[in-house]
Amino acid sequence: MQEAVETRLPENNVEVGYDEPRLFYRDNARYLLEHGELEGGPKRRDTDMNWSPEIYNIGGVRVQKNQPVLYKLLDGPERRFVREELLLVNDGVELLLRAFFITFLNWNIESEFLTLRNDYIQSRTNALNLNML
Repeated sequence: MQEAVETRLPENNVEVGYDEPRLFYRDNARYLLEHGELEGGPKRRDTDMNWSPEIYNIGGVRVQKNQPVLYKLLDGPERRFVREELLLVNDGVELLLRAFFITFLNWNIESEFLTLRNDYIQSRTNALNLNML
């Protein structure tokens, strides 16, 4: 004889609607790309970007009772996004890694690149001069 097993699903404690924390109109964000959105194919590749290359301003917010908050991006795609599909990118956030390299490691990416480029040009010039002799 089998006993009836009572199953209880865990309660969903996610805030939605009016209680959900919101992004503001002044916030900048990238959106989560759909499969093949940039590459033009239906499949997702490992080399595809996850987030949009451009940064957009939030242009509209739709709040409804017991529904997730929907965001519209200015000059972005026509569809609306939930908070989990947006990557908040306000001033200084993207430059955090670069600031870390400059401040703590005393390493400037641009100057390092220019030095490598100049060394390469000098070596190519020397090689061409030796070949012409």
